[in-house]
Amino acid sequence: MSGAGAKYMDVYPIEEGSAYIGVTRDVDGVMRYDVLEPVLTDAEKALLARAKEYVLESKLEDGEAAFKQFLARARVEGDTAKKLAYYFRRDTRGYGKLDPIMRDPYVEDVHVNGRDGRVFIWHSRYENMRTNVALTEEEVRAFIAKVSNAVERQVNSANPILEGLLPEGARVEVVLREVAANGDAFTIRKFRGVPYTVVDLIGLETAGPDALAYLWMALDKERNVVIVGPTGAGKTTLLNALLFLLRPDARIITIEDTRELRLLHEQWLPLLVRPGRGEEREEIDMMELLKVAMRMRPDYLILGEVRGEEAYVLFQAFASGHHGLTTIHADNAEGAVRRFVTKPMDVPTALLGMAHVYVSVRRVRTGAGVRRSVWEVKEYLDYTDRPVFTDLLINGKMDASKSSVVGKDELDELGRRSRLLREAARHGFNDYRSVFQIIKNYYLEPEATLKTVEAGALP
Repeated sequence: MSGAGAKYMDVYPIEEGSAYIGVTRDVDGVMRYDVLEPVLTDAEKALLARAKEYVLESKLEDGEAAFKQFLARARVEGDTAKKLAYYFRRDTRGYGKLDPIMRDPYVEDVHVNGRDGRVFIWHSRYENMRTNVALTEEEVRAFIAKVSNAVERQVNSANPILEGLLPEGARVEVVLREVAANGDAFTIRKFRGVPYTVVDLIGLETAGPDALAYLWMALDKERNVVIVGPTGAGKTTLLNALLFLLRPDARIITIEDTRELRLLHEQWLPLLVRPGRGEEREEIDMMELLKVAMRMRPDYLILGEVRGEEAYVLFQAFASGHHGLTTIHADNAEGAVRRFVTKPMDVPTALLGMAHVYVSVRRVRTGAGVRRSVWEVKEYLDYTDRPVFTDLLINGKMDASKSSVVGKDELDELGRRSRLLREAARHGFNDYRSVFQIIKNYYLEPEATLKTVEAGALP
């Protein structure tokens, strides 16, 4: 296994027996991410090359079957056969050297910045990291060609920028040397297949059950929620987790430019922005999708991230009786409101009250690495020369007694929902299907559902 002699602070498998990730710290203090794979001898490398050539020339349509046929005819067995099978799959069905990184659930972004083809990543535990993987110019070109084919868009000197979605949902951005001074470069933003739940967030200490129960009630009472934070703070993670708290029969329309949200609601309609392709295909932007969604009578309208002029349309939708959530890139609630009232968003101050609750998330460094944290929960009050809020989360503790969203007569219900989430976390019911089942049953039988979860069972 390559890198086996190094001392790692964290090691975890990507493919048991074949591919692992080792995390260490370089002498200059920078975190390093090592892909650890089986080491091939020169003879095994030659065998692998022969196997690939054999598969290409084989009359069998199934590449895997042709590869196994080669191993049998070449009498390759044992560890060598296992190693060759790993590399064959990695190089033909996967992403080559990048494949272990693409399969790592903790990797959120992958970057190649041109130059020497070195690969950098954003890791959910350790943030920015350099890797031990480097691509040759030929490998970079081959990867870009594979991506271009996958997204069905051409990239060349005449059109040196490409963006699109890979089959597994990851968003890819490519820039060629015509516009990138350091050479061909790309970024991959991965899509998490299994969404985090509110129970996960409690376990990860991202948010407490009291804050999550309050947000649940705010959504139940059709208050509009804005999630605020910088890049990588976990805005979309929190958004998706909160959506599982919406009543099961709700009609939900989500609008995104990258497919990240995942729900189990029967009446969920996901809409995706479509990039243009010259005269061949017209662009469909977020503004257009938002206008279409408003005419489709959603109970909840979800905008994955608000960035520009669509903010005005969203607040008009809120003002006309639609309810929903969105995220915005800002440091805190006040910064978010200031973005709303300035260009290009230009939301009139008279409409600002249509967004009732602001939730701010940020990254917090700990001895164990980095975690996301909800650090502000505020209710919007007014705007004169600056926004005015009611702070409900003080020093990490919720005080819903000051809330205008949750009435005094509803504090018992708030406490019951908080207990439900706390008990679900205590018993490890964090799977998104389990959480959805708990929430669905709670809407039908609140007391019975709470008692069942407290007893350590799913309803």
